[in-house]
Amino acid sequence: MLDFIHPGETLAVTRIDRLARSLRDLQTIVARLKEKGAHLAAIQTKLGAGLSPTEIAREMGIARDCL
Repeated sequence: MLDFIHPGETLAVTRIDRLARSLRDLQTIVARLKEKGAHLAAIQTKLGAGLSPTEIAREMGIARDCL
């Protein structure tokens, strides 16, 4: 799907844990979306632009010591 998203489009997922298996996966996906000028929206979480890695990890249920 990342190959087909266009600038200005938004990738919407129900929960961020359905998109990425780890924080590293999420960082890679977000970087690719930024390169393409696209956005990410997680419907059932409070994730959005401007959150720190710790806040994202909390939303994903990743232990802080894994960061």
